[in-house]
This record gives sequence, C-alpha cells and structure tokens, in this order.
Amino acid sequence: MRTRTLMRFAGLILLILPCLISSAQSGFNPDSLSGLQLWFASDSGVQYDGSNKVSQWNDLSVNNNHATQTVTASQPLRVASVSSLNNKPVIRLDGIDDFMDFSRMTDIRSAFFIIKHRTGQQASAPLLGDMSGSYPWSNYGTPNDSGLIGSFASPFILSDSVHVNGVAGLALDIKKPKQYSIVSFLTSGNVSAQYITCDQGVTDRVWDGDYAEIILYNSVLTPLQRQQVEQYLQTKYAPPVN
Repeated sequence: MRTRTLMRFAGLILLILPCLISSAQSGFNPDSLSGLQLWFASDSGVQYDGSNKVSQWNDLSVNNNHATQTVTASQPLRVASVSSLNNKPVIRLDGIDDFMDFSRMTDIRSAFFIIKHRTGQQASAPLLGDMSGSYPWSNYGTPNDSGLIGSFASPFILSDSVHVNGVAGLALDIKKPKQYSIVSFLTSGNVSAQYITCDQGVTDRVWDGDYAEIILYNSVLTPLQRQQVEQYLQTKYAPPVN
C-alpha cells in the first residue's frame, strides 16, 4: 500500500512539475539574475532611420551601455519581422563593414546570442570584437571557414563548452549556424569585448548575418540559470528556434 501511495505521489509530481516550471519561467527575464551587464534585444530600443539603418541599439540593463554606429555606411539594417522568430525583428549585418561599438567590458563570464550566419562560411567574423591586442572571440581562418570560434580565441572560451540550442559541444567544433540558433558561452575566466562583431577594429572582419538578442553577464551562471536564459529566448522567439 505504501509503495502504491508513493508511486501515485511521484506521478502527481511529474504531472505538475512542467506547470511549475512554466509558471516560474513566464516571469523570468535576463535581469532576474545577478550580474547582467549588457542586454540587446532586437524588439526594443533600436534607433533606425527611414531606410532601416540602425544608429543605436539600446542596452536594456541598468548600465545603459548602448551600442552605436555613426557612420551610415557601416550601420546594420533592421529587418522588421522574421516569421521563423515569432515575427520578431533582427539586426542584419552585411559582412562587409557593418558593426557597432559599446563601452568596453573586461569581465564577461556568461554570454548568450540568438544568431544566424548568411552562408555558414566566413574567414574572420567574430560574434563580438575587441581592441585588446588579443583575439578573445576570434574565428580567424580560411575564406571558407565554417567555425564559430577559432584557435586564436581566448583560452577562457576554448577551455569551456559552448551550448547550441541547449546541446553542449567543444568551442572549436561549433559551426557558424545557418539557421537561427541560441548559442551560449560560460567562460572559465574574464573575457573582453567592445564591438558587436569587428575583430581588432578591422572593419572588414565583421559578421555576415543576423542578431536577434545579445545577453552578457559578469558572473558564471549555474547550469540551471543557463537553461533559464535559454528557455526565455526559446519561448520569446517561438519554440523551437530554427
């Protein structure tokens, strides 16, 4: 009898657990976690002109570390609606000279992106860029290079796993996604950045594709917290992200 009662109780827990998780997740935002330093979302705080050229992308964290680009020719394009992302907008960079800059961060420990590369192959197109003299987010390689992260990248990125749509892999094995994907990094040490793409300030080392969201923390999130951020992104941009 006791065994039967315990089994019924366990069954009840399994039934209500998804509801509890869904309920908890519905009130979650990236700023629900401590350490949020930068948060760009393509559906909020984007300043653009009549040609949809983006001059400023507002930081939604309390730090107001907005990304800007004053040179019209290097301004990315706001695409108003993408059907596979729940009709959310994206910020599209041309892979030629589009990039944006923000006040330099030196203590990135957790980073989340929703991104898509146009072709999946590009020699040097970092997700974030820096002028530190190092190449923390580098994917420098040959013209048909499909890697998202290259061997010149920060050892704090290379030594830890990267998750793509919740699946863990080694940094050097991750490819530039040709479909919209959630990519998350939990680094083993502080990593720096000051650009949305653009390696070392070289204006032709830039991403050819789309960003929907960028979220950066100066704290190492737990596995559960990482999953919370990923679930927030998946829920917002239409599950599953594809």
